[in-house]
Amino acid sequence: AASWAGAPASARESAGAAVAAWGGEGTTFELEVETVTAAGRRIWGRVCGEAERHADGSIHQVLGAFQDITQRKLAETARIEREQEFEALVENAPDINASFDRQLRYVYINPAITSATGLPPSATIGTTPSAFRMPPALLHNRNDPLTHVFHPDPARGRHISTDNPPRPGLPHPPTLPHSP
Repeated sequence: AASWAGAPASARESAGAAVAAWGGEGTTFELEVETVTAAGRRIWGRVCGEAERHADGSIHQVLGAFQDITQRKLAETARIEREQEFEALVENAPDINASFDRQLRYVYINPAITSATGLPPSATIGTTPSAFRMPPALLHNRNDPLTHVFHPDPARGRHISTDNPPRPGLPHPPTLPHSP
């Protein structure tokens, strides 16, 4: 059995609003709330309910269910934390990290672009690398592997290689073989 007494105020408010709408308007409700079991353990639950009414509209009985969703909520929290950690890593990386759509337009680029171009990341979203006036050979070396990812040549397979020279103190970027 669960008690609302130890539940966070936000959970009590959400439940109260749902029950008020349910009782007053006759709507069904479904919500996720954090609560406390009789043994004092905090859990997350999915609560849903519906009222059966008499002809005059008064509530005859309530049909409802409670499902313990604690494990799912813990997994969601862990996923969100991992995403935030990854985002912090990419956002603070000294190298440029970018994501592209099929037309090779930037859909994401980290703040390192500002050091390289003087432009904030927001100025690059929706543009293509050619907007940076790169030398044609460098643009080709950069665009060819990306084009191949989005539009692979069946005869060539998914073999991606960059011909960029290594940077001082860093190994040459690896060739990345991919299965067809």
